[in-house]
Amino acid sequence: MTSPSNRNSDDGLPDTLHQRWLEFVSQYGSEADCWEALFSATGGGKCQHCGSEDIDRAYGARVAKCRSCDNTTRLTAGTFFQNIRNPQAWFGAIWLFEHGEIANANQFHKLAKVAYSTAWEIYRKISLVVQNDMEAESDSVSLSSGLFARLFSKRSLETPAHVHPIEEQTEMEKSEWGAAQSDPSASPGAHGASPGMTQPGVPTPFLNELSGPAKEVNDCLSKEPISLEELCNLTKIPAGQLSAILVMLELDERALGLAGNKFVRSTPAVRATAAPRAVASPNVLNGFQPSTAEDIDSELMSPINVIVRFFKETFHGMARKYLQLYLALRWCYLARDRWQEGALLRACSQFGTVDSEDIRAYVTPPLVKVLPRF
Repeated sequence: MTSPSNRNSDDGLPDTLHQRWLEFVSQYGSEADCWEALFSATGGGKCQHCGSEDIDRAYGARVAKCRSCDNTTRLTAGTFFQNIRNPQAWFGAIWLFEHGEIANANQFHKLAKVAYSTAWEIYRKISLVVQNDMEAESDSVSLSSGLFARLFSKRSLETPAHVHPIEEQTEMEKSEWGAAQSDPSASPGAHGASPGMTQPGVPTPFLNELSGPAKEVNDCLSKEPISLEELCNLTKIPAGQLSAILVMLELDERALGLAGNKFVRSTPAVRATAAPRAVASPNVLNGFQPSTAEDIDSELMSPINVIVRFFKETFHGMARKYLQLYLALRWCYLARDRWQEGALLRACSQFGTVDSEDIRAYVTPPLVKVLPRF
C-alpha cells in the first residue's frame, strides 16, 4: 500500500505508485490486453441474442460472432464497460484498487495521462459498484454523516449558493427532520435518520419544540424502558421512520437507547447512571462495551478520527454529496480478502451500465454505512 512517507517523483506522485503503474502496464500494455483480461475474468462472454457461450472472438475484441445463431454481438453492450474510451485507464484504476493502491483523482490523471474529468468519472463509477456490494454486507454500521463534517470542504450540486460546503449537511438535516415531523407515512428518504453536526464536533439540537410524530414518540417515553416493537404498536408509525425519529431524539438528548433496543426518556440523572445503547454502535466498531455517555463519545470518535485522517491525507477533503462513495472506496482499498485480484473487475462487469446522470443523481444519505473492521 502506498505510504505517505514514500519519496515523491518530479510530478509529485509517490514512487511506489509509479512502480505499481509500470507493473500494470507491463501486464496490460494494450487495449486488447485489457479487454482480454475482462473476458477471461468473466468466462469469455455470451451471445446477447440467443445466450449461447459458443462464440467466435479474436483476441481482445469486444465484438464476437455467435456460432449458434450466426448473429454478431457486442460483449460490453449493456455493461459497466459500455462505450468507455481508453480502457487502459479504467482497467488500471481497477487494478490499483485490487492491489491495495489508492490515489486521488488528481494523482490518477497524472499517472494514467488522462484528463482530470476522466479520472474523476472513473473513480465515481467504480465507487458506485463498490457501494452496491457494501450495501449487502451484514456487519455494516450506520453512522450519521454529520460525524464526518470536518471533511466537507468541496462544493457540489447539492451545496447551497454563497455558503461554505458544510452547509450542505445542515440543509439535509433540516429537510429530513422536517419530513420526519410532518409526514408519518414518509420514509426517511430511503436514507435513514438525519442526526448530524453543523460544525465539527458540535451536536445540533433539531427543534426547541416537538410536533407531529416526533412529539407523539417523545410523549410515549418515560423512565420505564419501552421496546421499539411496543412503540411501533402504540404510535402506528412505520418501523423505519420510528427508528429515524428515535435516533434524532437521542442526539437531541430527549431519549436514551438502552441494551436490547429499548428506550427511556432522557434526563441528566438517567444519562449519568444508565448503560446506554450507542446510537452508532461503537461497541460493534471496536469491541468496546460502553458504560457511560462519555465513553460512547470517546470510543466512537476514535475510529471516526482514523477515517477522517485517511480522507484528509488522501483526498484533501470532499463534498458531502459523495461521502458514502468515498467510504466505499476506502473499504475496497483496505479489504484485501474481499477485493483481491479480479474481484473488482468481476463486480464491475456484473453491475450494468453507469452513466453521468447516475453520478449527478447520487446523494449520500443521512446515515452512512461503515464496515467495522475497516
